[in-house]
Amino acid sequence: MLPLVVLSGCVDLGLLDELVPFDGGEDGEGSDIDADVDSDADGDSDTGGPPATDADDTEAPALVPIPCGAAEEEKAGFCVVAGNGTAAIRFATDEPASAAASADGARAEVVSGPWATEHLVVAAGLPADVEVALAVVIEDVNGNSAPLEVPVVALDGPTVAITEVLADPSGAEPDQELVEIANTGAAEVDLAGWMIDDNGDANGDVLPDGCVLAPGQVAILVAPDYDPESAEDPAPAAGAIIVRLEGSIGTSGLKNDAAESVELYDAGGAIVSAYDGRLGKPAEGRSATRVRAEVPDGCPLAFGDAPVNPPTPGEAPFVP
Repeated sequence: MLPLVVLSGCVDLGLLDELVPFDGGEDGEGSDIDADVDSDADGDSDTGGPPATDADDTEAPALVPIPCGAAEEEKAGFCVVAGNGTAAIRFATDEPASAAASADGARAEVVSGPWATEHLVVAAGLPADVEVALAVVIEDVNGNSAPLEVPVVALDGPTVAITEVLADPSGAEPDQELVEIANTGAAEVDLAGWMIDDNGDANGDVLPDGCVLAPGQVAILVAPDYDPESAEDPAPAAGAIIVRLEGSIGTSGLKNDAAESVELYDAGGAIVSAYDGRLGKPAEGRSATRVRAEVPDGCPLAFGDAPVNPPTPGEAPFVP
């Protein structure tokens, strides 16, 4: 097991070479990914498993229309949203179906559970500004299947995402509040001059000089007096980078009494990633957690549909 790496000012960059990128492991490990993203996954049969077979059903599943979010684009029955080096699609089927996905030269994963009627697929490692065909196969319990394809185009930008926000820890506040970030790309990212902020007013905390995230690396941004060994809150994962800011996150800490946005800005003042407060008022001891690090901000299912308990600092799940 790797030790925690606490970077006060992120000066000792030699420590970064010793870290191993986090392996998200099996679906749902460390998070309620399947339950949060697709509450219908097991609800379409009386037994909680696959639906009953029907010998008379010889038709493959078909897409049914769903409303796309403000950041999504409708393409051939899919709701498509682009991120930096990533893309995600949502779609619905007229009967419970399993799905498989692939993309040439990239990684693709079906995030939603089996036998769902609403599906989420994410692609990672995509070239920027190049159209890639994302292939999807949907199949019902009777073995009737249909191949589908949708073009996706990833954006060109820093491959860092806010992956977890713990605004209302069980322990001391604002000391135990944290924002987790992860590098989803294939190159290291220098965070010098970057800023973490709340409420979109662009007057937050600048990250210390010398912070660099290697590919697949995860860091948690915390207040100066954050205690990784607190008895009230889960300890960060082994190998997590702890970046101590000069002050609390946001103005006197993050809000507990109302939904609040959290933004990550690059050195040029552009927003790289954000959590928009979509899960509502924070719940004590629970965190807003991105279902996969690579799911773009604009996807309505990026943070599931409920806070995660317990929080999982340093364990951002990546697309395999």
